[in-house]
Amino acid sequence: MSMISEELNKSANQQAFSRDTLTSAPDTFEHANSEEEFLNSGRQAIKLQQREMGFSDFIPLGTIDINNCIAIALRDTETGMVGLAHFDAHSDPNSLNKLFERTGAGPYEAIIVGARFSPDGGHGNWERETTEQNLNSVLSALQSHDVHITSAKIYGDEQPRNIIIDPIDFSITPVARESAAFLEDTQEVNMLSLARIFLGETHPPMEIAFDSRLGSEKLPLMLEEAQITTIKNHVLDKSDTEIEQWVVGNGAQGEMIPVIREALKVYAELYTEQVDRLHAMGVSESIPLYIGDGASEMNDSVHLAREESQTSSFSSFAKN
Repeated sequence: MSMISEELNKSANQQAFSRDTLTSAPDTFEHANSEEEFLNSGRQAIKLQQREMGFSDFIPLGTIDINNCIAIALRDTETGMVGLAHFDAHSDPNSLNKLFERTGAGPYEAIIVGARFSPDGGHGNWERETTEQNLNSVLSALQSHDVHITSAKIYGDEQPRNIIIDPIDFSITPVARESAAFLEDTQEVNMLSLARIFLGETHPPMEIAFDSRLGSEKLPLMLEEAQITTIKNHVLDKSDTEIEQWVVGNGAQGEMIPVIREALKVYAELYTEQVDRLHAMGVSESIPLYIGDGASEMNDSVHLAREESQTSSFSSFAKN
């Protein structure tokens, strides 16, 4: 088949996605598995937080607190690889391209859940507006890919907020927020996830939190330049009062203020730990920089790859 024919065939398979596409799709939870069935299987799922995505072909993936956010699960029908993303109003819509790319070349099947607050519902303006904003982003991302919506559930106050996707059969299970069906994250991981919304850009890239092709543990957190700048300007060498003042200025309220303050201090400590470690090796700080479990190995890999690239570039220059 010629390249032109392939492109025409690809375009023919793509749909014009709309809210009607999702509301008319089979109800995601009509034939869902029960939490008890999942627990009896003896398996546990990786828990993805807001603005995180994960990829797996055998380890279950899940997420919590969907609400006005959207959970989009993709399955590459050729390879069986599954990607799950928890997209919220602060996520960079361009990150959804990464979801498709890392899941596979397609064609894809998709399960979509969330967007609880319909335009006609009795909810506040913020809930309705962010729901529509999230829907627009997801629908826009779907347009340019060969996707078949196997099921969807939007605009429903009664719909489950916490789900698990099994990559083996691409089934869905609604679960309780604190269900034993999830692998328990460490306190450090939970704090990093909480504090991330206060770091960096208004619409930061979504974090790749897990990939079964890289191991069975969650990946260390990647810091980009904007996040590192925020840590330096507002957390490092700052008093608790100064950090709290900045946190309040960015929307934190009540009992969450000291919680987020401490989470940001954990960020700063882990960042300093990795920078000091690199400096002790005679290596300058580089971007991206990883923190958390497994960060040292990841930063070493980045440094080695950068050294090899520089050596290759120098050799090429010398030959010319």
